[in-house]
Amino acid sequence: MPNSQQVDILHDMTEKNRDIRADIEARAQGVLEPARKFLQEDGGDVKVVGFEPDTQTLVVSYIGECLTCPLQMFTLRAGLEPLVQQQVPEVRRLELADTP
Repeated sequence: MPNSQQVDILHDMTEKNRDIRADIEARAQGVLEPARKFLQEDGGDVKVVGFEPDTQTLVVSYIGECLTCPLQMFTLRAGLEPLVQQQVPEVRRLELADTP
């Protein structure tokens, strides 16, 4: 069983990881802003769902017309992914969140 000092260290590490994830997610969302304007013109949008540090994957979700667009994967791989990778080096890959 961990002692109180070990618990405190684990808590601090968890908090730090949460802060790092939140920072990466916020920076990625900011980088996506110019692309979002184009998507919104066609009735769609994209939002950051979360960052998975183990795989360096940013999970995003399409909204509106983007959900049924036949070019959604092309937009993700050829448009959004390189845009984010260039400006947020912690992100190696973008993936779509599971849609309900």
